[in-house]
Amino acid sequence: MVESKRAIARLLRQLDEELCALSDVDYRDLLDGKLRLALLHKNTTTLSKKRRCAVHADEPAFAEIAAELQRLSDREAGTSLLQQHCNTRIRLEKLARRLDLPVRREDTAENLRDRIVEATIGFRLRSQAIRGKAPETP
Repeated sequence: MVESKRAIARLLRQLDEELCALSDVDYRDLLDGKLRLALLHKNTTTLSKKRRCAVHADEPAFAEIAAELQRLSDREAGTSLLQQHCNTRIRLEKLARRLDLPVRREDTAENLRDRIVEATIGFRLRSQAIRGKAPETP
């Protein structure tokens, strides 16, 4: 009986982790019934507790990076910021998902970096150019 309780608790923790990893759009679609949950049995190893904590510990850092990207008004500065703080494809992918950008398996780190910069800084610069306004400098 105790073993089955532990198995159910482990399953619910894994479900919680997967739900937390969903993008806002996917989560809304799940709540609206447009997406369905399916359980698949995979013979894979789980993340160690230390690694899971490290993944969740990065969340505030990603929020700070996203906020800093919103404040920047120069693409090169944004690229530099990402090279300093998100130097791996995995970190770039997590940041892109946090910004609700689509991520494909075949995306390279450089491609993700460029798309993040365009989505956070480039669109604002283009919009200002269309409206004929000079970019604001903080």
